[in-house]
Amino acid sequence: MLIKIVPSGHHGYPTSNMRSMIPDSISRMGYSWDEYQWGSTTTHEKTVSSKSKMPDGCLYSPSRRPEHGAPHP
Repeated sequence: MLIKIVPSGHHGYPTSNMRSMIPDSISRMGYSWDEYQWGSTTTHEKTVSSKSKMPDGCLYSPSRRPEHGAPHP
């Protein structure tokens, strides 16, 4: 799932709101919240696109979770 909120002076509230709604959605889908991990601002290396990605916050599923101290995939 990818949710993009365009930065502006008013994007803090919807970002915070969305961050509180995601755990509820994960729970309703039958997943344990312990299976997921929040990440903070980081730069993900270039992929198919020509730009690196810099999320304000990101949610890692178990298969995408970086090891402690390891660089992000």
